[in-house]
Amino acid sequence: MATGKTKDWARANRNPRTDNGFDLDYQEFEQGETWRQFYRRVCDCMESIHRSENTKNLLVVTHGGTLAYITAWWLRFSEQMLTTAYFSASPASISILAKNRFNQNVLEVFNDTSHLSLL
Repeated sequence: MATGKTKDWARANRNPRTDNGFDLDYQEFEQGETWRQFYRRVCDCMESIHRSENTKNLLVVTHGGTLAYITAWWLRFSEQMLTTAYFSASPASISILAKNRFNQNVLEVFNDTSHLSLL
């Protein structure tokens, strides 16, 4: 795991990649989780939140990589779909996940940074 470690430590301890493509089962650091495990953890967390009461309007503040997987969870991506698609977001951006009148999950707004121009 690289939590709390420096960038220099990460460079020195990163496991070598076996190919240039995205590998769901690549374990970047010894004792770290794979991308598949990370996606499952995000999905489990979001399912838990979604099942709880009072989730009509929910604000989630997160890192970009986690936002990508929250968006994939919302749109019901399979794990395999993550090998060919990714949602890249800017820091401090706003995204809105909603339901439409047909009860479909909708990515209503993604990576909106217009509020940053007000600063």
